[in-house]
Amino acid sequence: MNVKAALFACNLTGILGLAASLYLWQAAGTIGLVAGLAGSCFWFGLGWYFRRQLNS
Repeated sequence: MNVKAALFACNLTGILGLAASLYLWQAAGTIGLVAGLAGSCFWFGLGWYFRRQLNS
């Protein structure tokens, strides 16, 4: 697996997830905001994990 590509994809998906959570906040209320932020945290956490593998 190309770790740099996976890191880029995770960060991009996390940023898009933040934008989606703002939309969900307007569409579904606070529950949508929290769900979107939780999804973004997952992707940023996965990117952090890949960055640790790259630096090891």
